[in-house]
Amino acid sequence: MNNDLPVDNLSSIRSNAIGNVNSAIALPAITASKVDQGETLTLYLEGLPSGATVSDGVRSASGSSIDITGWTWSALRVTPATNNAGISH
Repeated sequence: MNNDLPVDNLSSIRSNAIGNVNSAIALPAITASKVDQGETLTLYLEGLPSGATVSDGVRSASGSSIDITGWTWSALRVTPATNNAGISH
């Protein structure tokens, strides 16, 4: 199976999430859907600060590329590393 095929109707919006030090920060809304039911939709969250943890209240993970397929996207929160008050772009 070739995973490098073009994607129909793909759009990406980059936005900021702002919150308090040592607190979980709600992420902006994420929406995605398949055009053809024969396709597979996989969604990754990338570019998180080192030591950050992502959770949807049921699952949690950390790392530079997190597969959030099947997660509850409306409940996503990121908790930065302890005492991390820096800015990440």
